[in-house]
This record gives sequence, structure tokens and C-alpha cells, in this order.
Amino acid sequence: MMPLWIASASAAIVTSTVEICVAYDTEYEDVGSEDFWADQTVDRWARGVELEIRDYTSRRFLFTNQSTGCLTTQVETESGDPIFKVVVRSRALVQGVEYEVHPHQGTASWASHVGQFQEELFLLDAGVSTHDLTTSSHEAWQVMGAVSWLFHRSRFKIWNGVSRMCCFDNAQPDGTCTNSSYWYGVSNAQTLHYFVRTNGGPCGGGNATAAVDDRLNAVEIAGDCPRKGLFVHETAHMIVGLRMNGREGEGPNAPNSGPQGWNPGAPLDGCSGDYWLANTSTNPPLGVDPIDYGQASAKGRLTKEFGSNAIREGWADFMAMWAWNSRNGTDCHSESWVSSYQDLDLDGTVENHPAQEMDCASIGCWLDDVESATGNGCDRAGYSGSDDLELNRSTVWDVGRMYWYLWQTEGVSTDRLSDLYVHTCPRVWSVADEWKNSTADHASRPIDRLYDASAFHPSTQAAVDAAIDAYVAH
Repeated sequence: MMPLWIASASAAIVTSTVEICVAYDTEYEDVGSEDFWADQTVDRWARGVELEIRDYTSRRFLFTNQSTGCLTTQVETESGDPIFKVVVRSRALVQGVEYEVHPHQGTASWASHVGQFQEELFLLDAGVSTHDLTTSSHEAWQVMGAVSWLFHRSRFKIWNGVSRMCCFDNAQPDGTCTNSSYWYGVSNAQTLHYFVRTNGGPCGGGNATAAVDDRLNAVEIAGDCPRKGLFVHETAHMIVGLRMNGREGEGPNAPNSGPQGWNPGAPLDGCSGDYWLANTSTNPPLGVDPIDYGQASAKGRLTKEFGSNAIREGWADFMAMWAWNSRNGTDCHSESWVSSYQDLDLDGTVENHPAQEMDCASIGCWLDDVESATGNGCDRAGYSGSDDLELNRSTVWDVGRMYWYLWQTEGVSTDRLSDLYVHTCPRVWSVADEWKNSTADHASRPIDRLYDASAFHPSTQAAVDAAIDAYVAH
């Protein structure tokens, strides 16, 4: 190998042992008093980040320690010039999970950007035994910080496959089938990709992105959007997707998805808890229906959703709660990163202002209870036989808090909660209220799939069934 620096013939090579420690300079927007990352003045270890070390004789790639963000190694320099170079790259390996963060323009195909990293170069003195390096607050490092923290806490059984015979096609009403060619299997995506738009985009937006073969292993994040809850939310979709061979379950308009997958399009029945403003400079007076100022959201945390979407998004919201809040904390909050005015109890009155933090566990809008008792103008869904169609609806917030209850109160681990989600066989959920009073149709509803999944895990069945009864179906 050619040397990186040309030395004089008389120069001696000196071998030195150095410790290199890397930290992220993050500027997250969503913080709370008991947040794991509440103090923005304290840099945090860059767990498992990749270093390219260039000394006099070599160029090599190493990862820092996932617990300390440090690495001890030997470097070779000239006796008269002890300087060597280190490049910090937005690539990491934490608990066997490899992920990369790439900057990219617009909506170009993510595949064309693989290999383009955020990089920072440092010139170091081999005569100093310990080097503390801090990255800039670039958006790529914001994502790196959030994801490294997430995977440091749990690997979530990624690439373990599915023990229940869930199917992506030709499924029975409960989502299973006997034909092994349709089983999920283990994902073939060994590297997770994050793409940060360099030309911006609406903050609060992110997408779990499918590869060319329709396998999920990438996330796209809008630029200038330092919200760690959002980064984890999108990662949560990717986590369960990877456990189902890269298939999480897609919307009804996705290619080859057919009529199944997930669908946020439940009728609002005159009752939406999220409101988007047509004129964002005008705040509606409290107590005045914000519908006069904008329009009701068709998809949100406090909007009626079909169960398929409430469970899908509720899982991702729970992960954003879990990643940053203490189990025993008294102020667990989940950032409301959408710019909406919120009617927490669906009584037609706005309770809080945009971007307020929402409590993880307090009693809020239990749809059936509120709609049957308040007489506030929210229309209750009709009946089909003896079954109430409202039972296939919930809010994303309710489902997120259901998972939080299972973790915080019942002690169900995040690995087992990911089992619960994956074993509902969400790829072939029944997305809408179009079920009748029959055993087959009943078994296809996402809420009933949760019961099926809990029964597949007898050790957690009682806790899961109690939580579903208390938090989702009334």
C-alpha cells in the first residue's frame, strides 16, 4: 500500500496507543424534564459509529464501543510529524444492527444514494493519548444519535423471523396459512438505511420506505427536522417490517397490496380530535369549533381510525414514548409533532395548542364511552346484527398508550410487544368496518387479531387481554 504521507528516508516510524471517543452534538426539539436526552448542553456518546483511521502506513475502518463511544487502537506516524487523520462516518453497528444515514436530494430513489455518508474529518496528534471528538449538529447526526440510542436499548428480535405462521397472501381470516411459501420468513435486508432530505420538507413528516423488491429497510426524513421521537416512530415501522421479511403491511393503494394492509380512512362521524388550520397564523379561540378555521384531519393521533391504522401507528408511537421516557417517570410524554389543534375528549372543544406534549398514560378519548355519554354531536356508528361497528375503530393515541400500559404496568418487554404486533399478521389485516356477525369476519379484525396474538403467548395473554379491554375496545 502506498503511504498516505511521503516521509524522508531518515524518518522513523513511531507506534502510539491512542483512545478516540466520539460524541454527538445534538439539538433535539422534543425534550421533557424526565427525558433520557433532556439536556441539550451535554453531548452524548456516538455508540457504534464508524471511524476511518488514516495513519502513516494504513487506512482502516473500525467501530467505536456501543456503550462508551470510544475506541483504543494503535497508530503509526513519523517521529517528527505525529499527526494522523480520523474520519467519522454516519454508519454504525449496535447490537448486531447495522445502519447508515445518507443525505440526499428530494425524492430521488434511495438506492442511488447508498454509500454517501455524512463525514467529518479530524486531524489528531498521536502524542496525545486520549482524543475527544464531537460531531456537528447536522441532521444526519441527529438521526444517528436517536437510532444508536434505540438499538442500544433493544435489538427487538430483528431478523429472528416469525414463529406464528403469518402470511403475506392466501391467508385465513386470522392471518395465518398452511402453505409455507406464503409465510413471512426472515428478512434479507442486513443494513438499515436512513435518508435525510437536504432540500428540506415539512417537519413532522417521515416515511418508512420500501426497496425496489418491496422489502422495507429504509426510512426517509425531512431535512431540518430534529425530532428524535419522529426518528424512532419511523424506525418502529421498520423494526416490525424486518421481522416479517421486510413486509409490514401496506395501505390499500400500495402496489400489489390488494384490499388489505392498513387504512386510516374511517368515517369521522362528525368527530375528529385533530384539526389542521387553513390559516396557521390565526389561532382559534378556545371553545370555538376549529372547523371554522381549518379542516378536520383524516389521519392523526386523535382522529378516528380503522383498527388497522390505529394499531400500526399506535405501535410506532409507543416506541417513540418508550425510547425516551423512564418507566417509573411521573411525566412521561410523547411529542405531538403534528401542527394540529387537539380535542382530547372529542367534545368539540380544543384543549391544547400545537406541538404540546401528550401524556403517555392519562385517561383521554375512549371513543365508545365519550360518544355514547356526552351527546356532543358526534355520531355513533351503526350496527350490523348484534355487533357494534365502532369496535373496529380507535385512535392512534389510545393504542400507543395500550402498549405503554403493557410495558410500564404489566412489565411486558419490548421484544415481547414486538412479538405481539408481528403475530397479529398485519400484512393481511381487514382494514375497514365491513365485517358482519360471523366468526370468520370477526377473526379478521385487527383488534381480534391482537387477542389471537396474545393467545399465541400464554405467559402474557391475561395482561394483553386486560389491556385491550381497558384501552381499545369498549
